Amino acid sequence: MRRIEFNSTEEEFGEERLYSILTDSKNLPIKTSIENALSSLDLILNGIEKQDDITVIGIGYK
Repeated sequence: MRRIEFNSTEEEFGEERLYSILTDSKNLPIKTSIENALSSLDLILNGIEKQDDITVIGIGYK
């Protein structure tokens, strides 16, 4: 099931935004990339409680 978060003005934090954030931080350490994505979600939600738990798995390769 695909979950999408919305803020109070119905602005979506969806797959496209997540993909963009991760693509923009692809040269950063995995931990930083994940932190960037979660921080962006918090900014969009602006204090609204998340609808569900969040699990993030990062895989690095050289």
